[in-house]
Amino acid sequence: MKNFFTLDHGFWVVLALAFGLRMAGIHFGLPSIFHQDEPIIVNHALAMGAEGWNTHFFVLPPFVTEALFIVYAIIYTAGHLLHVFPDPDLFAIAFLKDPTLFYVLGRILFGAAAGTATVALLWAIGKRFFSRETGFLSALFLAVLFFHTQQSHYLYVDVPLTLATTLLVYGALRILKEGSTKSFIFAGVALGWAVSIKYTALYFLPTVLAAYVLVFLRQSLKPAHLGKLVLAGLASLGIFFILAPYTFLDSKTFLTQMSAQAGAESPVGLWHHLRYSLLEGTGFFFLAASVWGAVLLFIERRKEAILLIGTVVFYCLVNAFFSQRYARYMLPMAPVLSLFAGYSFMVLFRTERKKVFFKSFIFGFFLIGLLLPTVYSDFLFSSEDTRTQALRWFYKNVSERSVVVLDNRFNSPRLEPTREQVFEKYKEAPVDSHQVVKKKRLDLELRAANNGPVYTVYVLMNQNNRESPFLFAGPYVKMDLDDLRKIGAGYLVVNYAYDNSRVIAFMKSEPGVFEKVAVFTPYHNASRRWSGDRYASTAAPHAMQELFSRRRLGPYIEVYRIRQ
Repeated sequence: MKNFFTLDHGFWVVLALAFGLRMAGIHFGLPSIFHQDEPIIVNHALAMGAEGWNTHFFVLPPFVTEALFIVYAIIYTAGHLLHVFPDPDLFAIAFLKDPTLFYVLGRILFGAAAGTATVALLWAIGKRFFSRETGFLSALFLAVLFFHTQQSHYLYVDVPLTLATTLLVYGALRILKEGSTKSFIFAGVALGWAVSIKYTALYFLPTVLAAYVLVFLRQSLKPAHLGKLVLAGLASLGIFFILAPYTFLDSKTFLTQMSAQAGAESPVGLWHHLRYSLLEGTGFFFLAASVWGAVLLFIERRKEAILLIGTVVFYCLVNAFFSQRYARYMLPMAPVLSLFAGYSFMVLFRTERKKVFFKSFIFGFFLIGLLLPTVYSDFLFSSEDTRTQALRWFYKNVSERSVVVLDNRFNSPRLEPTREQVFEKYKEAPVDSHQVVKKKRLDLELRAANNGPVYTVYVLMNQNNRESPFLFAGPYVKMDLDDLRKIGAGYLVVNYAYDNSRVIAFMKSEPGVFEKVAVFTPYHNASRRWSGDRYASTAAPHAMQELFSRRRLGPYIEVYRIRQ
């Protein structure tokens, strides 16, 4: 009876907790799409059914897109056999009518499940290379860590990348322990898989090299040992070629896109990701425990400490000089930092078995501090977005086919356009090889029945909408009262997610024309308008103060009636 509940049993509780926290609110926003990056994966996965395995898109490596395409292909095949989808067009029309199933499946597989698998892998790392206590505590901390749980709600590449890089860390520690050929091949395979998910996995290459040097030391230049390193490299290249073949077969397009994408990466400073990405995403006490754990590990397990601390330092330095300001760039560090924090608490409970109450209080305080933002974030995911609120208001208060002008399409309610507007886009779409899929989608939109009320929707041309609008973003109307009256505009929707000073100035220049009729605020403070988080613009806030200031997701939105 004494050993009825062991750490092995506790691990399954932690795993269930991890999955539950990542599944809560997984349906956020749907059927509308309120994450700016998710459609990149979904649309390219669906396009593979029409374009083939080569999507000619290399800004992101193809693994997640390919895996999602396989998932969709299985769904289509099952539906085809059951006569639900007699042909691929009806499958695509089902997506256009309601994409909920397509997004939820992706979020579960590549968000919640991949995030939970990372927790399980961290348990395996701690248990095998350190102790069961370290593995359990590390897995528990990652299971409830706000940074990782929030990102695990999204269908994107960063959570699968974190799973793959954690597997690479497992491989590097295995090299350190065994030095066998199998361990090198294992690490090489993990690196190749990780790079096929996101190119930044290359920042973990020094981890493998460091493991090689640490295990062989002065014998590192011996041909027999170098052969193992070469095998790891060949395994990495081989796996990457299998998973991303068109990187090589269509190298011209790959190099062109990579050259253009390099301009999006820039120095962000030595402290940005520490202060914003890590401190806001994990909390001061977690980082302090991680640093202390790294120090203790260095004292007790020198080689493992050098390998893991070196991984964190090198990854952070590279991202300081060649990165973007988004917090997700630091997500692969979450498991390693959780391992450090787990090690520090293992040492705390291992030494001086007296003062159990005091140690339990510290542990409880620490765990509650990790859980609070995670649980509140799940609450926000489960709440109705301001854009959904605004959409319901339009359904209730504005008659169908009314002319509505949006200052920004993404940060506004998802109003369905009329068939006439879709047909106009169809006629304007150029008939060249690069637009075939877009024109096909417009054709399917024309065939798809509208689910609810439709409106004549325009987008206001301002500083965020340049003079060369995308096909699917328009039609546009100039910020001019005569132009608004020419199209019969009845309503203007203004959001406060981005700088809208020109729009506000324009409305003030026409007194008596714009009448505020509805407001939708995400904040507890009714007078607040702007987000305090400058970088988390894709979905939910990352900064703690912004997170707890909200009662729902979405921007502050105002609706104005335009008097004729």
